[in-house]
Amino acid sequence: TDFYSTWVCMEDITSLSAFTFKTANKTYEFSVSSKEKDDEVETTVTYNGKELNYDSFAEFYMECLSLNCTDFSTEKVSSSPEYTMIFTKKDKTVKTYEFFELSGARYAYKENGVYMGKVNSSAINKIEKALKKAVK
Repeated sequence: TDFYSTWVCMEDITSLSAFTFKTANKTYEFSVSSKEKDDEVETTVTYNGKELNYDSFAEFYMECLSLNCTDFSTEKVSSSPEYTMIFTKKDKTVKTYEFFELSGARYAYKENGVYMGKVNSSAINKIEKALKKAVK
């Protein structure tokens, strides 16, 4: 485990063209565009054709990026994922993270189809709460 980063994903928002977050009941698809303006990068995020408040979206996105692997042991799960994050980059590459409920306290996760470890459910709950605020 000394060779692994505890961060689940570190995807720079300015490299994305889209970000999708799926729950068991709903899919949230966000379009992302970034452009340089006066030596700063300006990022716009839309959901269902409407521009979102960037600060609310950034809070949600930071919760997604702040997920930490708390246990590097892997456990295969036969159920469907409870949550999925799909990062579509401007160069058309895609990274997918799937989260499978193991118990009330933990989720196993895969990165691009490979089991990587486990995350705490409290972190997933924070993401869901920030998601609801971002799409309000």
